Amino acid sequence: MTMVSNEEALGIQSICGKAEKNGRKYPWAVSILHKGNNKIGGSIISPYHILTVAHGFLSLTSFGPSPCTYEIRSIDQIRERVVSVGDDCNRGFLPNKTNTLECYESKAKFYKIKSVIFDNEFIKKGCRGGHDWAVVELDNPIKFNERVKPICLPYPQPYINDYLTIVSWGKQEYFKKSSPLMRVFTMRHDKNCQKPLSDAMPTNIPDYLCAKSLNTKNLSSSRVCLGDSGSGVQQVDTNGRVELIGITSYGSSGCPANELARITRVDVYLQDICYLTGICYTLEI
Repeated sequence: MTMVSNEEALGIQSICGKAEKNGRKYPWAVSILHKGNNKIGGSIISPYHILTVAHGFLSLTSFGPSPCTYEIRSIDQIRERVVSVGDDCNRGFLPNKTNTLECYESKAKFYKIKSVIFDNEFIKKGCRGGHDWAVVELDNPIKFNERVKPICLPYPQPYINDYLTIVSWGKQEYFKKSSPLMRVFTMRHDKNCQKPLSDAMPTNIPDYLCAKSLNTKNLSSSRVCLGDSGSGVQQVDTNGRVELIGITSYGSSGCPANELARITRVDVYLQDICYLTGICYTLEI
């Protein structure tokens, strides 16, 4: 996997988490597509690297209270996916797909995937014990501009704000189809990870953050759903920069209004990210 130099890492740190006035508000958000359909989201952390979830590169035949059954996708299957970068519309019009007037055309650029490294502990723990994160390496480096920038990595053990922003191309509701237009929504940080009675998945996982919709009794209240996995969970730090506090992992089955979203904490894996990518600017080395 390509590693950035110290000089490149410092350059990334100088521009990360800052949207330009005439640019996109969330220039680090990406959609990973398969045959024109959003599968998972991700966040740009360098010209070469996208941070996302591990489970997006597995074929899960079961996922629930019992350990999962799975197959690791082949490199050919993974390379059928492309990373959509640089536009709030992850693609333009496609026949026989869900389309919107806002996304009849798109300025997105598509990057092929060169390699993926994900945390093997995700599999060893039966897909239900955390470690749901991965680094995607692109086949060509991204050129940063007002439409495309990296998000900042957090410092170790950051303060977590009460409200968290999620940027995604996933479904708004379980029975609706996802749109090619990006959606942005806020969820409330739940420090106690209180799940609904119907939710049989664990909550006491060291690398979990938890979040709930702003109104758990309102079916239209925004929350994570299918296709939101991998999407960046962000907050603004004390310097006014946007930092990637977490990666959307999964929520309660069926995306109910009172669901509990599980989010992989990024700060837990800063040393691993540094080792794999060379992006170490929030660590004392």
